[in-house]
Amino acid sequence: MFRRTLSLLFLCQISHLACAKVELHVSPQGNDHAAGTLLEPLNTLSGARDRIRSLRTESPLTGPIEVVVHPGRYELKTTFTLNAEDSGTQQAPIVYRAAEGDVTITGGVVLQDWRPVQDVKVLAQLNPEIRDRVVEVNASASNASLDIHPRRLHEEMAPEHSELFLGNQRLPVARWPNEGWAKLKRVDARSWNNERTTSQVDGWALGFWENDWTAAFEPIAKAGSQWTLGLDDVKGNRALQENGRYKLCNILSELDQPGEWYLDISRERILYLPVSTVSNQVTLSILETVISIYDCKHLRFEGIRFEAGRAMVAEVVRGRDVSFENCQFANAGNVAVHLFNGNDHRLNRCEICTTGSSAIRIEAVDRERLTPSNHLIENCEIHDFAQHFMARRAGIALLGDGVKLVRNRIYDAPDIAIGIYGNDNLLEHNEVFHVCKETDDSGAIYLGYDPTHRGNQIRHNYIHDLGGYSKQGIIGIYLDDYASGTTVESNYLRNCIRGIAVGGGRDNQIINNVIQGGLAAIQIDARGSTWYRSHIHRHDSRIQTLCRSTLEAFPIYREKYPSLATMLEDEPELPKGNRIDSNLFDCPIGVDLQMPNPKIVEQWNNNRKPKSDFGSTSEVLAELGIQLKPTTYDNPTQSFYVSTE
Repeated sequence: MFRRTLSLLFLCQISHLACAKVELHVSPQGNDHAAGTLLEPLNTLSGARDRIRSLRTESPLTGPIEVVVHPGRYELKTTFTLNAEDSGTQQAPIVYRAAEGDVTITGGVVLQDWRPVQDVKVLAQLNPEIRDRVVEVNASASNASLDIHPRRLHEEMAPEHSELFLGNQRLPVARWPNEGWAKLKRVDARSWNNERTTSQVDGWALGFWENDWTAAFEPIAKAGSQWTLGLDDVKGNRALQENGRYKLCNILSELDQPGEWYLDISRERILYLPVSTVSNQVTLSILETVISIYDCKHLRFEGIRFEAGRAMVAEVVRGRDVSFENCQFANAGNVAVHLFNGNDHRLNRCEICTTGSSAIRIEAVDRERLTPSNHLIENCEIHDFAQHFMARRAGIALLGDGVKLVRNRIYDAPDIAIGIYGNDNLLEHNEVFHVCKETDDSGAIYLGYDPTHRGNQIRHNYIHDLGGYSKQGIIGIYLDDYASGTTVESNYLRNCIRGIAVGGGRDNQIINNVIQGGLAAIQIDARGSTWYRSHIHRHDSRIQTLCRSTLEAFPIYREKYPSLATMLEDEPELPKGNRIDSNLFDCPIGVDLQMPNPKIVEQWNNNRKPKSDFGSTSEVLAELGIQLKPTTYDNPTQSFYVSTE
């Protein structure tokens, strides 16, 4: 009887533990062998993850689990990885939460062992005025990756080499010119005259080599008075354009501005001209990825800064209901946050910045069923992205179905803010500005190349103050090259060079938008009957192949988009099914229909209105029902635009 009573008591204790809340504490001063309490904290996120796994093997925990991460900087030796066994439940998600104060999870290290440069040959190449200020550090001692490689638009992104960051600023490699661009003086298909004297015979260059809407980072070599691109293939449009913009990179003699650095690959060292003193907390990125989450369900991360991944800062692969609340993702070699497949993942009130490519990349396509992924990006600050890939890498690259982008603020970038390549996505109440600053023939919100991507809704967004380099070809909402079946409704476009453009596509609804300032309000062309004819008319052309293969492989497209099913038999070269209705504009050119027969496009109630009749920005936003993200933000390190109107 006594033994039975003890057994029942033990089972009751286990049952109580299984249902009770489990709280673990992590601190930079902790120990992963400690109890995990407030007074005896663990030391790492991996230690907390492993402790949860261990507790679950002892008893089936069904209550909430919370990991409280105390202020400090956590330098990871390996990627923090979670998988299916680290999932929570819908009723009791696992939460990783920052305690009050700053918590940084980093894939980099703070460089400490700076020393003066002693190499006479190196000193001879530096400007005498700064020689005594340049310092160096052994890069191999920090496990740095020194593999510089080309960056090209249509090639797979490799993890970047290790880079230097100061706060949320990517420090530039020694370059010329320090601001703006040099212009090519073309010699032949791959060479140009050297405008800058340097004894260095090789290096790298970033340039708009072929045109002003694609850029690439290429190896270069100098012979005599000429630089030459290290390209294997210069056929066709790979040839240099005259007066193309370029910038020399990682050139030792150009190490002349505070914050610049030079990667000496042969000697495995970094030379650096400090911003002020070497006590600056300069971070060198080391890990490819900071946090990887595979097949997890019901996880939450709150108030944590993740930084310094050479490929990605965070990746979420498959799974369901993984959310980040009030987190920061910064200093990515390529992409800061990558959502690959899965459902119901969410970023809310996060800041995503300082990336080499996209800030957020979402890949969640279900071509067979068109099942919505239901990923949600809302109330986020997204800025200073595409710093390496300066063309056609959107702040949010949306390659998916059924994604919602709501009340985000996206700004300060060389090219596209949002690129859509999927079906049935919703963009609403976003503010986009100061993008497309370096490119031409581009748009703040961009769709293109595939008329089977339909059902997207772009509504109640505020897009303003675009461009920089281009004086003609920047568009607020750009439905390029047969983008079709898109609704563009109740958006406010102000100070865009062009407001809304449809490049030959079909079945687009342009309704109740306000376009103020710029050259043209709304433009639709019939490019399928002119210069784009080869892409649409032949049986083996790109557009015909896309439509035919999609309709044959995935019957749901025929059922859901009946006009797509009949497109190829109904004069596909003409932009049929487009409607322009109830738009107001104040531009020199209102509705510009570039086609032989403008009656192809349905037009109703579009009116020009004097600028003085529009009212203030806030009044127009209210009339269109646009509800922007509040200007307050929890993270003091970020900055954002506040209209003075």
